[in-house]
Amino acid sequence: VKVRDLVEDAGILGVKTSQLIFSYGQLLNQGFYRCQIYNENDNLLLTTFFEIRLRLHPKLLTDISGGRDVNLGSTVTFTVSATNDPIYGTLTYKWLFNGLNDFSSLTGVTGLGTNTLTLTSVSKLHQGTYMVTIGQDGNLTVDSSQVYLFVRKSPVILSHPTSTRIDRGETVIFTVSAYNDPDDGSLVYQWYFNTTTALTTGSSLKLSSVQFSQRGYYHCVITQQTDFLFSSHRTYLTVTSNAALLTVRVPPTITSQPSSLDVDEYQDVSFTVTAT
Repeated sequence: VKVRDLVEDAGILGVKTSQLIFSYGQLLNQGFYRCQIYNENDNLLLTTFFEIRLRLHPKLLTDISGGRDVNLGSTVTFTVSATNDPIYGTLTYKWLFNGLNDFSSLTGVTGLGTNTLTLTSVSKLHQGTYMVTIGQDGNLTVDSSQVYLFVRKSPVILSHPTSTRIDRGETVIFTVSAYNDPDDGSLVYQWYFNTTTALTTGSSLKLSSVQFSQRGYYHCVITQQTDFLFSSHRTYLTVTSNAALLTVRVPPTITSQPSSLDVDEYQDVSFTVTAT
């Protein structure tokens, strides 16, 4: 057995006193120790032995990711990974909802005793904070971060733009209306022409002095936006209106006008005009 005298340093204090202090325990401090007590004449009075065993807290390898912003009815999964020394037993997982280990008010919850918590068909009741405490023998634990789950409902379109037919040069207005819970954020409208060409924003689209090149399909994408804290995990909820067809009628163009004639009385007369 290798024996060495302790030397006082920043991590070990009191090596020559009745109290031995480790300012921060490390694995290298683990082992058997001997303490010898002498009188004032330097005579050995007593030798005692003791053992120091260090238990390590579980180590969190992968934390829960940031807050989630999800649609009503979605499935949400929170996952952590951790490790520990097997001599301290298997890891335990205690999930907390709004600070409490109580999920009795929620449905569709699985994995409460594992490293993965799954919520299916989430509702507004699932909205709140989530975290997990990871433990092992000896009541040594480590906590994950606390994240917030924000549950929203997609906007609902109440009326779609309707197809219409107009003459060239006229004005046309397309409108769309939608319902949205104000608590879920505000609505932003974006109109498109023939699928990809972005036009104006707003719940209505006005086209003045319409030309033949503007005939085609028009639709609106409605996006629900929020000032939710966890923008890095934000999901913008969108709905798309039906496409309305704009038909532009072009008046015919006269290519040849009738000509004036000077004829005798009772003579047959013929006027001609051509158009495209």
